[in-house]
Amino acid sequence: MNTKKFLIAIMLAVIYTPSVFAEESKQEAIFIEAISEVNRGNLSVDEIRTRPTTISSSTKKIHVAADGYYISDGNLKESPYVAKDRARLAAKRALSEQISIHIKSISEMKNGKLTRDEIHTLSVIVMQINTETITTQAMENSAVQYQCHIEALIDESNIFAQMDATGKNKFHETVRRTVEIEKETARLNAELDSLKKKFLTASNVERTAINARIQINEKNFTAVMLNEQAYLANYQMNFDKAIEYCYKAIEINSVSANAWNNLGYAYNYKGNLEKAVECYQRAIQINPSDATLQINLGSVYDSMKDFDTAIKYYQNALKLEPKNANALNSLGYIYIQKGDFDKGIGYCQKSLEFDKNNAAAWNGLGYSYNQKKSYYKSVECCRKAVGLNKNYANAWNNLGYACSKINRLEDSYNAYLNAVKIAPNVQLYRNNFEIAKKRITSFKSL
Repeated sequence: MNTKKFLIAIMLAVIYTPSVFAEESKQEAIFIEAISEVNRGNLSVDEIRTRPTTISSSTKKIHVAADGYYISDGNLKESPYVAKDRARLAAKRALSEQISIHIKSISEMKNGKLTRDEIHTLSVIVMQINTETITTQAMENSAVQYQCHIEALIDESNIFAQMDATGKNKFHETVRRTVEIEKETARLNAELDSLKKKFLTASNVERTAINARIQINEKNFTAVMLNEQAYLANYQMNFDKAIEYCYKAIEINSVSANAWNNLGYAYNYKGNLEKAVECYQRAIQINPSDATLQINLGSVYDSMKDFDTAIKYYQNALKLEPKNANALNSLGYIYIQKGDFDKGIGYCQKSLEFDKNNAAAWNGLGYSYNQKKSYYKSVECCRKAVGLNKNYANAWNNLGYACSKINRLEDSYNAYLNAVKIAPNVQLYRNNFEIAKKRITSFKSL
């Protein structure tokens, strides 16, 4: 390798090469979205032939593999641990691209309308890494190439399950944070590239300063990676693991609003509300202009039945983002809990103006209309809610109640049955189902 080519090579922050492999027992290579992608002009036939995936028709489990590379300059004081993380990230991004193509194909078959960011987020969620190996290779001028090879599995049933959850606020928040992480990672990589270029022509004094900045860049990169792992752990309800990642991130960067937000989320779902309040307050002190942080803190006070304080933070969020559907819906639920159904309906309806696919808002309307004895309106709203999220047990329960009040006994029975199937341990749903079953049995015996 000549000097010019070598200098170009070390300035590349991230390089990756995707690949695929098959189960030995069943190797059935298929072309990804061959017909649909060619017809839409998104991929050429040659491109598709270079991007095969292997699928087992019996298990519906897809095996994918990818390689990520990072070249560390021997003249720079780069951490080998961070260099490995950069190679690992490149491999994961390559895997994500492959999985995203499959998710896109499935979403189109289901007539879904997932955005590019939603598809990417789903690809990260469903990725199950089986094996990972990192190797190093010495290069010219003391440079080191790090290669990460990852083999992963995606379960098609898990893709369908996660797609059914895409209407939930939790998923929307994960998408937003995933996009933020992608942007911050890209910024750090661009910053590193710039520092490497400056190093080539810098004086010895300047190189010392550049190395110091590279070390700061590495710390920030590590903190971002830990935050990404914490988001994923929280989404998968592995809260102890999320807390572990958060404290590691905070140790590196104590003024990371994202780390404190992740920590607050984990403590909230573990039931440690006081600790959750403390973490969210720290996050807001660091980044007071983030509406989601205000909503998250409000939700904890909501859980503590401190409605006035919860309203304060939801209103703070609306001052920052007047069209924030989540804040509007949360206010609606506060007033519903307080028994002010007209005000609750008003906020839920306002929320739907900005997000018509908010299943929680439709359910809030359905519950409120039940309380106001407007049962036909309740049926309409609850059907909207379960149409957006078929696993919404509370919406099925509210639908069952509304149907029972207008003597749609079979519809009531089926709705309560769905609620019980989704949440069998909720006594209210089980009681309602038993009543509906007795009613429909008595009716059929007449």
